[in-house]
Amino acid sequence: MLRANSKLRQQLGEPGVEFLEHSAAAIQRILPHVEVSTWQEDSWSKPGSTWTSSGRTGIRITLTVGEKKTGRSLTAVVERRHLPGIGGSVGKILDQREHHICGLIASRVSEVLKQGPSVSSEASLRAIRDAFDEYVVAQHVEMHHGLERKLRFRHFSHPLAV
Repeated sequence: MLRANSKLRQQLGEPGVEFLEHSAAAIQRILPHVEVSTWQEDSWSKPGSTWTSSGRTGIRITLTVGEKKTGRSLTAVVERRHLPGIGGSVGKILDQREHHICGLIASRVSEVLKQGPSVSSEASLRAIRDAFDEYVVAQHVEMHHGLERKLRFRHFSHPLAV
């Protein structure tokens, strides 16, 4: 994912690189029907996901490391895998849920690596890495089904109420 002489590799150190590679691979673990282009390293850019065109056949995802002045970013394009038997442009379109999941992945990676790996211990990065996919999926399900609001109000009701 990162070149051997990459500025970002040097900035992150081995634990940070392991976290970054694992979390970037979450795209294909969570969305196995997509493929991710080669990651491009550049100067810092705002993290997130954007459509590559109005046809919604690609999502540009940007992961950031560090602060705006000294940080770096990685950008790739997520597209639907070519599936035999599903042709035409309809088979290539991605939906809002896929876009949202890519955005959550970008946000979480960037949140964890905002201060750089030097403030996070190797054990902390490993623990966050090991729960990364579950965190992203849980965030998506909560937001998609409006569970944040429902769970917040439930805390104020009777403890035995269902």
